[in-house]
Amino acid sequence: MGRKKKSKVKSNLITEYLDYKAEDEVIYTRISDGKQSLGIIKYFHLGTTACATVIDLQLGNYQTAIVEDIVKEPTKELMNSMWSKIAGKSKRRKKS
Repeated sequence: MGRKKKSKVKSNLITEYLDYKAEDEVIYTRISDGKQSLGIIKYFHLGTTACATVIDLQLGNYQTAIVEDIVKEPTKELMNSMWSKIAGKSKRRKKS
């Protein structure tokens, strides 16, 4: 019996859009509650509104962000603020 050929899975996911690409760390506004958060882009959805699926580093889950709501050039203070929120949450979880 011969070996089976492995089929290549073709991905329809878009990993680059405008100035962003998959694995970019961004500050964005969550659609779910309208709050700003820090996340890592996984892929994009292009339709009537361009969106990105992001792994939210504050919540620890997937979120959807409208590409227009991603902060293009976050200030150092804003980045530090977001990272301190994440560090504060992990400290609270360890105490529990």
